Amino acid sequence: MASAHLYPAVRERFCQCVHLGTAQLSGEFLRCAWEGHFAEPVAMLVRALCAPDTGAWQGWAATLAAMGHSSGVDAMVGIAFGCRLLASQVG
Repeated sequence: MASAHLYPAVRERFCQCVHLGTAQLSGEFLRCAWEGHFAEPVAMLVRALCAPDTGAWQGWAATLAAMGHSSGVDAMVGIAFGCRLLASQVG
């Protein structure tokens, strides 16, 4: 997967939307994931969801969903909905 640094406009918009649309703790969680400072399945899911025309997100979503009893699914659903909403606003 290409580095998040290759998408500066998407990253900037992502951070703006996160700041305006979620709690501070959730925003930090997502910012860290975007920058790769989080568990690999979380970081890769965020990047894949924000990358143009990639189907890689499904594999990372499944990997994340398998983590923990329900925390992986909870995180995956929140991230997927948020990133897809963002992608529709940016694109």
